[in-house]
Amino acid sequence: MDLLFAGGIGTYVRARGERDEDIGDRANDGVRVQADELRARVICEGANLSVTQAARIQYARRGGRVNQDAIDNAAGVAISDREVNAKILLRGVAGCDSAEVARLLAASEADVVAGVLADVGLQSACLTAEQRGGAARAASYERLMAELEAAGRLDREEELLPSTAEMASRAERGVALLRPELATLLAYAKRRLVAAIVDSPLPDQPVLAEELRRYFPPALVERAGPALDAHPLRRDLIATRLANDLVNRLGVTFAFDLAADMGVSPSVVAAAYWVARDVAGATRWWSMLLAREDDLGLDRVLELQERLDSLVAALVRGLVADPAGTRPLLEDTGSVLARDAGGFAALLAADVGTSRRRRERRDTAGRLTTELGDAALAAVLAGVEELAYAPEILRVARTSRRAPAEVAEAFFLLGDHLGTPRLVRLARRAEAAPGEWADRQRRGLEEDIAVAWLAAVADALGGAPEEAVRDALRRFADSREAAVESARDVLSQVEHEQEPTLDMVAVAVRALTRAVASPAPEDGS
Repeated sequence: MDLLFAGGIGTYVRARGERDEDIGDRANDGVRVQADELRARVICEGANLSVTQAARIQYARRGGRVNQDAIDNAAGVAISDREVNAKILLRGVAGCDSAEVARLLAASEADVVAGVLADVGLQSACLTAEQRGGAARAASYERLMAELEAAGRLDREEELLPSTAEMASRAERGVALLRPELATLLAYAKRRLVAAIVDSPLPDQPVLAEELRRYFPPALVERAGPALDAHPLRRDLIATRLANDLVNRLGVTFAFDLAADMGVSPSVVAAAYWVARDVAGATRWWSMLLAREDDLGLDRVLELQERLDSLVAALVRGLVADPAGTRPLLEDTGSVLARDAGGFAALLAADVGTSRRRRERRDTAGRLTTELGDAALAAVLAGVEELAYAPEILRVARTSRRAPAEVAEAFFLLGDHLGTPRLVRLARRAEAAPGEWADRQRRGLEEDIAVAWLAAVADALGGAPEEAVRDALRRFADSREAAVESARDVLSQVEHEQEPTLDMVAVAVRALTRAVASPAPEDGS
């Protein structure tokens, strides 16, 4: 049997070791089975509590595919929530009587169903992506669970989540969390992120009202008018929408890992995500890719979506890494979006980078245009490598009073000279013992490379803004020739190692940092 679908009331599957009297469903004791007796490949819980959590875990450990009732049955709950929130909205609209409420709700059915199914699909896709990450994410899961425990928000034993010792043992065996366990942590991560957003000024930003307009069907938004912004649950709805989308798109621990690495609140990461997503036009591109699933196949769509996700994640990191950016992100989100949107568009239109990369990007964009039938989407996907550095490039453009395209040209030409892209690739593939500290070191090294790279560009362009970019780069390179050559030698040595380690990469990063900071010689010396 391929599928076991549970759609009735009652608990029908328990784990070996659980007793019928522990389940609390005596009416179904006679038909209940144990998880290790199931031969179905997949379980879908169309009703609540059809399978105990212990049984789900036992079944998943044997290779069975199962989510959780809260995942499989999420659409019904979501539709009920949307109905209640819609009625609350219309109650605040002058002249909207019960007959009109009923008419508007009926006219909005298709939009509500489409929105709910999209959210449910994203949530399931998130769990699949997390499973593909495997043991590499074990340290991040452990840190999030420990943080939730310390805050009194999680009882691992009660939720049947593995202890710290068990997580360490699993990491050694090359596994992390099973899908039903991931479903539990997913819910806790979303609740924690919602709370952080609600406790911040972010939901009060006028530009975030767009999240309400995306949540409610168009007919309701049009009828509500100004009453939309007066919805009594406005802040909570915005926070929930934003947290759900961030976690579903970028993963269970992304916001918390980045917040810990940068020393900021997860709400700052959420604000950066909102800006990054809209700057890149990602919502439109995600929808376009999803609509091509029948033509391209699910695997290809997921591959392209992951490429787009990686761009959004990089933009978020770049925004959060700006030392002066935390307050504007939370308190003037609209200005940050307006500031960066035009710059991103300029970078997308510019033909920047080394000649090799320009040829590669054009070839890739051509193939993707043929495949996708949309040149704009193809340009974004082909340019992910360059566009990922947009926040850093735009930051230098503001301080150097140069056009974004000029700064981008300097950024990638100087990067090619210094070897920074090669160093980033080394940091990502370098060998390290599994664990939280290795993960944080890897991310920290990438950040150190970006900081040194950015400092070099800012220094090179720090002269007169009318100076030609290549002249400015030549002057910078000549002033640090010996130090840069030494850093490049170290980089080459690490690249030629059979199994480069993070420690080796750290040495190369230090050499790069010294070269960038090397004082220029006095004229005539």
